[in-house]
Amino acid sequence: MYKCSRCGYVHWMSDLPEECPFCHAEQENLLTLDEASCRKIENSLSENEILVNVLSRLNEISYELENIFEEDHSLIFDTLFKNTVEMTQMIKAELEKKVKEGRWG
Repeated sequence: MYKCSRCGYVHWMSDLPEECPFCHAEQENLLTLDEASCRKIENSLSENEILVNVLSRLNEISYELENIFEEDHSLIFDTLFKNTVEMTQMIKAELEKKVKEGRWG
């Protein structure tokens, strides 16, 4: 695995690309990850994927609730909407923490 020192992109392929596929930084910015770093990323992949999927679904639900909330100011829809927004922010914070700890790929 290689990681771009400029943008943090992790390249999974065994071949070293000419440039970073994400930010187009030059090849010397793509650093080889050590075995421990690769293991950290690999071990957290399934959890990362679950969090991203939940985040995506929460955004959909939040949008649907927001439309209902505009028409119906009932306590249940208000509470659901506020909870989806709060959970969305918590997941974003968790993902940011994983990125900072090098557990994202």
